[in-house]
Amino acid sequence: MEINIELQDFHDSYKPEYINGWKKVYVNNEAILHAAYTVGRANIDDVFATPFYSDMEINFRTSLLRAYLTKSDKKVKKSPIYELLDPSEKGAINYFIGMAFTKLIANEVFKVKNLMHVDVYTQGLYNRRPIEVILHKGKSRPDLIGQDANDRWYVFEAKGRTKYEKSTLNSAKSQSENVDKINRMNPYLKAGVITYFRNESIEMRVSDPDKVKKEAACLIVDKNVFILEYYSLIFYYLINKPTKEIQKNSLKFIYYYDECLKVGVGIEKNVFELIKDQKNDENVNIHKEINLILGNNSSNIGYLNKSEKHIYVGYDGILIMQNN
Repeated sequence: MEINIELQDFHDSYKPEYINGWKKVYVNNEAILHAAYTVGRANIDDVFATPFYSDMEINFRTSLLRAYLTKSDKKVKKSPIYELLDPSEKGAINYFIGMAFTKLIANEVFKVKNLMHVDVYTQGLYNRRPIEVILHKGKSRPDLIGQDANDRWYVFEAKGRTKYEKSTLNSAKSQSENVDKINRMNPYLKAGVITYFRNESIEMRVSDPDKVKKEAACLIVDKNVFILEYYSLIFYYLINKPTKEIQKNSLKFIYYYDECLKVGVGIEKNVFELIKDQKNDENVNIHKEINLILGNNSSNIGYLNKSEKHIYVGYDGILIMQNN
């Protein structure tokens, strides 16, 4: 499937990596499910405290996408049921679609391997060091932060709408300016993103702000907590299932196939074992170790995505497959 995306206001310093203008991004259903599963979940301790949560969350996100989006003419389109929603219901669905598709293009266009909602990390429920936020009165944080393979930070504000609204994109762009530094470093990229429908099809615009607001927030992030929170839903979903080990090319995964949903979910085996063992050994630098594992397998992940149908592996090592 193809998604039309426009990059706007990107500084020349990003060339040739990111160039202003329209481009087509090609994805499959599994990539969209991957994005929906891995953005904006609850804290990992909440998940461990409520065993039923992970199953219901996976079911909900799968059902939401299948109910309100459909594939037609190689495009992602809104379903007939979407049009039956009242405005408030559309607002809630649009919010989720905006978050999920921002996560999708963060991975596909910007190669951000993990992207999560800022508010998840301000709670500190994992009994480690949560995000510290220096936020001036009257200012709001952007939605999402994440890192690429080079540990560069990215900041995104995601909006979802029924149709394109320039004012909404400007608002998203402005809100992304509200972060100054993460761990005392300037983010490599900040952007406002709007996901909307044009001629029934999903379309996106991404706008890069050209300044930092005078009273922008500074974030201090414990990277080990960050990475554990990111994997929390998928890890706990698997830990309570009769998983099996499968191999795709040279990659091994801890994997479970849900016969009702007709969706398989897995995590690269070494990453899974690290997360599992970390519960017993908090001295492990899990962020560094997972980066090494995924960095060594990045070419294998890329090859797998190109060579097999009905399968998607993110740069996070999470596998989604719809053929058992």
